[in-house]
Amino acid sequence: MSKLHKFLAPAVIGLFALTSCGGSPQASSNAELTLAVSSEPVGLDPAVAANGNASAWFVDLAYASLLTLDDAGELAPGLATSWDFTDESNKQIKVTLQEGLKFADGTPMTAQNVVDSIEYFKTGSGPSSVYFKDLTLAVEDDLNFTITSPEPNPLLPTLLTPKYMGGGVISPAGLENTDALNASTFGAGPYALDTAATISGDRYVFVANPNYYKHDDVDFEKVTIRVIPNLTSQVQALKSGQIDVMQGDNSIMGEVKDVENIGVTSQPTFWNGLYFADRDGTLAPELADPRVRQALNYAVDRAAIATAAYGEYGRAESQPAVPGDSSQGYDDELSDYYTYDVEKAKELLADAGYADGFTLSVPYKGQQAPSTTMVQALSEQLKKVGVTLDLQPSTNTGEWVSKLVSKEHGAFQQDSSGRPLVLATQMNWLPGGVLNPFNVDDPDIDEAYNKLIEAPAEDQAATSKEFMKLLVENAYTLPVVSADEIFLYDTDVVSAVEFLGNTPKLSPVDTWELVSE
Repeated sequence: MSKLHKFLAPAVIGLFALTSCGGSPQASSNAELTLAVSSEPVGLDPAVAANGNASAWFVDLAYASLLTLDDAGELAPGLATSWDFTDESNKQIKVTLQEGLKFADGTPMTAQNVVDSIEYFKTGSGPSSVYFKDLTLAVEDDLNFTITSPEPNPLLPTLLTPKYMGGGVISPAGLENTDALNASTFGAGPYALDTAATISGDRYVFVANPNYYKHDDVDFEKVTIRVIPNLTSQVQALKSGQIDVMQGDNSIMGEVKDVENIGVTSQPTFWNGLYFADRDGTLAPELADPRVRQALNYAVDRAAIATAAYGEYGRAESQPAVPGDSSQGYDDELSDYYTYDVEKAKELLADAGYADGFTLSVPYKGQQAPSTTMVQALSEQLKKVGVTLDLQPSTNTGEWVSKLVSKEHGAFQQDSSGRPLVLATQMNWLPGGVLNPFNVDDPDIDEAYNKLIEAPAEDQAATSKEFMKLLVENAYTLPVVSADEIFLYDTDVVSAVEFLGNTPKLSPVDTWELVSE
């Protein structure tokens, strides 16, 4: 039997309901789906929103993207029907929109609307905005426009898929009042936010958008996202039928092991460890010396930590990448590059002038049980070589982001999803990247990056591996584990909750299917 969930809003719903010019579309049936997340959204505005699988639900539900991924993880049409490079330089693509597209408010969509939306997105503070800042856009006619990069970018079309947010087109009404973008939605996606039923920080209610170009394929007329900070509470809600889908981790898998109607989908999608942000030594002079960074890598018993933090869902890892697409630069030979060797770590620290150790301030995602276990174990192991981690827990994603950009910490914990190395470099290593808060400008990385973007397609995999070797040998990070992302769902309610090919992207909510009797 399928289950339909109905939630009684608290009496205070009228007091806390979000209202804006986005309106409150009405659902047309009782087919409802309820998702759970651990943190309230950083923002509903695509230009500031977080883009992890669960975090992105708040945006993906309301903003259809120009391109999508098919079941195999390959590029597929979205709002756009074609996206061809104009020549062999890999610097410009011509994008053609579908005919007859409309935003949720009924306004027709044109190429000018798309260009205006991306221009706004370029000004944002979200994790993907860096990929768009140097792009130039030009309208050809109502259905066609071009996107030009100042340098070769063979992955330019990939930026228009949901993971990178900028391809989610914002309507003219939203761009006229950008302050309202965090209180309502202004997209052309499968759903629109019901502002009257939404309680900020508690639950966000989305109802089907009849103007969505694939509206007839959408099974659920209402999707509610509930904010439940505690994972154990989420599991109990899943067991009792109060929610249908949630993101899990190893800490709660024992609670669902023998539950017949709870499905599990998992895939290696991220590595977890430390980013050494202050590699110029502005705040933490120790990190400017590669011998120090290498020493910290040798001081870690990765296998023990991976088992403690992730159990069967984690593996020891020495490189900042996950197995998958060769464009990510993953190299099996680098997986155990840093063996556990405390004496070698001490020697390197002594050679660098830090035989007595030092203290390093490290923010971490305290809302994640595995990350907490990992950094606490890491802290204990580094004490053996005289290094103290001043751990700074965050209780939600927004707090962690604030600490990241504050420039008050020399390193930070981050679980980074696998992505093509061209795009990872823009985010992680180049000046202006979100995960490069000190704007470190490293000539070796610049050289490797330029070589990568200019490499012909047949050399991309080998060039990516060369780049990864540089990152590992110079210890720009301290990877500890490569781990699976895990989602749990009620098999009596929903199916088709799965990862797309070998990518880190979960299938879109509008493609999930209602389980019938």
